Amino acid sequence: MKFLAFQLLVLGALILGQTSAPQGGGINTLFEKAQRALSAKEYPEAEKCFREVLSRNPRFTAAYVNLGVVYIHTGNYEAVVKSFEQAKKLAPQEVGIDLNLGLAYDHELAFPKAILAFRRVLQSLPNSLQARYVLGMSYFMTDDYQHTVEALESLRDSPRTISTISLS
Repeated sequence: MKFLAFQLLVLGALILGQTSAPQGGGINTLFEKAQRALSAKEYPEAEKCFREVLSRNPRFTAAYVNLGVVYIHTGNYEAVVKSFEQAKKLAPQEVGIDLNLGLAYDHELAFPKAILAFRRVLQSLPNSLQARYVLGMSYFMTDDYQHTVEALESLRDSPRTISTISLS
């Protein structure tokens, strides 16, 4: 399933102010440099800078989120999961991390874990059409058709459309 880099960059910016450890001198500048490299699709440079940010402050949640985005673009899906899992440990209240973690699990065919992540999203955002859709698809992939129907039926009467998400 495809992650929306813009969504994650926004999430990273929101989390930026929520890190638990104090920010060292220059770390914000380095983080901004990493974000610019990511936006410019300079993935090796972005990875290097986000890793440096994390070496200075291992509790910098936004760096883990954005590092996950780098790994999406470079096809390192195992590292995507690890980055998002670490971000989730640091910011368990962030629903966007759960959604993207669920998408990463889904890509790795870890559907039971994806289902748990999507259900956490729906606990906080019960009207999330995207979470309902991917939850239904994850249930389908586990041959749990009753839950598939329950998740997807709620989309039928929705006035908004659902776009398909893929990690290709």
